[in-house]
Amino acid sequence: MKLFTSAVLIFIYLNTIGQSKSFIPLNYEYPEDILKTPKTYVYYKSGGNTQKFKDIKVTKKPGQIIAELKTYNLESVDDSLLEINDKTVELYIFINGERMNGTVTEDSVHHDSSRLGEKVQSAFFKINSLFVLSLTIRTNFLKDTAIIWKGNPVKCIVVRTNMTEVLSKKDDSTYTKNEDAKLLSYFGQGVGLLRFSVEGHGDFSVWELKEIKDLKQ
Repeated sequence: MKLFTSAVLIFIYLNTIGQSKSFIPLNYEYPEDILKTPKTYVYYKSGGNTQKFKDIKVTKKPGQIIAELKTYNLESVDDSLLEINDKTVELYIFINGERMNGTVTEDSVHHDSSRLGEKVQSAFFKINSLFVLSLTIRTNFLKDTAIIWKGNPVKCIVVRTNMTEVLSKKDDSTYTKNEDAKLLSYFGQGVGLLRFSVEGHGDFSVWELKEIKDLKQ
């Protein structure tokens, strides 16, 4: 049961509520100048023509920043979620065309000696009457860097995420399948997510932002 790809893409964008500021600064993750209107971010897999899309709609209300996101490719939807003030309140993955509702059990930032602290997230999905997929994600600041995009250098914050996926069986406490993965995300100032790499399930891939266009409603 290959669930990892969809699960990873969800947690690229998860964030937490109840903080005085976002884990990733807003101008790096949801830049206001670009997201005045809903946008589609278009990513290409390095070394090929495989595309991935991310729709982002950000709405500001008094005391609230609401973000609606969906990731997909040309053939199917991977996931969708709704955030309010950096907290995921609705979360879905799609498996074989069927939507699975996720339950977030932790989404918090623990202050430590690092610049952003450590972000800890966990959630589970009831895949069917037998199987449950559980995810644990830990994210930390890695470094500052810059990426050339559209011919200009863009300041980036790089965060490193370690993920553990556990598939368990409800009627068999001895059954578990564990998978670990690593993710690097490059958030560009005034642009958004410019690059991400995923390592897991014996595979490694790098995705680069190629285009930002208006979202077709």
